[in-house]
Amino acid sequence: MQDHRWQEALQRRTVLEPIAALPVVPVPMIDAAAERLGLSTRWIWRLIRQFRSDPRTSSLLSSPRGQSKGNRRLDDAREALINAVIETYHATKQKPRKTDSYNELKRLCHQHNLPFPHYQTFVRRLKDYDPCRLRKTREGTKRAHDQQGAIPAHFEAQHPLELIQIDHTRVDLIVVDRIRREALGRPWLTLAVDIYSRVVVGFHIAFEVPSATTVALCLAHACLDKYVWLAERGLDLSWPFAGVPDAIHLDNAREFHAKALQYGCAEHGIIINYRPVATPHYGGHIERLIGTLMGKVHLLPGTTFSNIVEKGDYASEAHASLTLPEFERWLALEIASYHDSVHRTLETTPRAMWCRGVERQGDPRHVSNSSRFSLDFMPFAYRKLRRDGIYLHGLRYWSDTLGLWLGRLAEKCLVRYDPRDLTTVWIRLPNGDDIAAHYADLRWSQITLWELRVAQRALRAQGIAAADPDAVFRIVEKQRALINDARIATRRARHSATKQDEARRAATTHPPGGNPVKQKPAKGQDIDYSQVPIPFKVEIWES
Repeated sequence: MQDHRWQEALQRRTVLEPIAALPVVPVPMIDAAAERLGLSTRWIWRLIRQFRSDPRTSSLLSSPRGQSKGNRRLDDAREALINAVIETYHATKQKPRKTDSYNELKRLCHQHNLPFPHYQTFVRRLKDYDPCRLRKTREGTKRAHDQQGAIPAHFEAQHPLELIQIDHTRVDLIVVDRIRREALGRPWLTLAVDIYSRVVVGFHIAFEVPSATTVALCLAHACLDKYVWLAERGLDLSWPFAGVPDAIHLDNAREFHAKALQYGCAEHGIIINYRPVATPHYGGHIERLIGTLMGKVHLLPGTTFSNIVEKGDYASEAHASLTLPEFERWLALEIASYHDSVHRTLETTPRAMWCRGVERQGDPRHVSNSSRFSLDFMPFAYRKLRRDGIYLHGLRYWSDTLGLWLGRLAEKCLVRYDPRDLTTVWIRLPNGDDIAAHYADLRWSQITLWELRVAQRALRAQGIAAADPDAVFRIVEKQRALINDARIATRRARHSATKQDEARRAATTHPPGGNPVKQKPAKGQDIDYSQVPIPFKVEIWES
């Protein structure tokens, strides 16, 4: 409604309302009202009748000038031709332009000896046509629904950890290695958010492409207490959000359908909900949070921004300065700030919302055995217990405890492993206990599953049996030497070396089935050769 029309209606009401209340209206009052409002007496009588039947100010609104909306001046024949062109020519998979469709209309009008409608008239008819139907016929049902279909209500939860969403994203930032500060590439972020309070319950950052292992590590970080994790990184933060969720909401990525994840969730009573295929709006909560965090990342040196237009001529690699551990600490600080910021939808902070829910519903379900919990989500395979031990990925494992079970296990055992460190596997016994078995040959070095598979492929390419473990480890050592020699020259080599270093360091520091252990830095790692060595004080004996 235009403001001047409304002001005009208010003025009319001031003048006409007292007159309309009279049972008999004197003619001089009609003449005075007409002169005051600048209208004819006939129009004044009409307005009084309208107001008496509908005593609202809007009944006195003046009608806009010009043709009434919806009225059409074209004859029925040309209207029928326009509709035919839209239905049979414009609304097709070929998606012709408006000008092409208008030329088709002119051709049909010429055939029927009718004058051409104006181009803008044809454009207005296109605007009046059902947009959803037009997009459906031109671009398909799915795209029409994605762009113009109804979006269902968002997921809501009634208490903390009733439902959490997990998703991945490639971070819009290039990180550097810790020794020479050379550019490595963009890491992956796996994030878990609580739907009720919107708090970030856990995350995981790595160069490794998202897999069942990264999902397991993110879920473990979300469910377990974070005090040790924060202390190891020197962070003095309050991050009390932990516990076993009732359900998790995932998309249809392959890693979310892994048997290890399904087994672990079933073991701990976690329901898995998969969003319908090709429906990104079902993951709106975590998608918006990821977008918010990436907006903060765009302020860091070395950002790649979200697209090439935003990046412009910014040299991301030249400005990159954060290592992966430094970025991890920065992200933890940024998440802590987010927890204490007012959420627009909640109208309070996520931390306050979490505390409110815990106060009403009680403490979430906590993990009773943290080591066992992490292990339950690791990849697994079934293997037969032989007299010489367990074979997995072509490697032999042994534990003295296994000797007690020889001849007593008729079925295959469930064997869990950490792809980041194949030194140890965990064998589930019939009584529910897990036995840690190690390399049968203690000379074998710590390797990742990725290194093992690369070495086995190299051996098969040379015509050598990939089942020979000694040959596999020789290949791995040669590959490591080549990577270390080349890590200065190429970013791919630095990326590969760093990915292996991070995997081995994380797995050794936090083994899934045991307590954290200290590890000496491997040869060529975490050593700054540019520093002058400090000699130890020695006592000199003279004869």
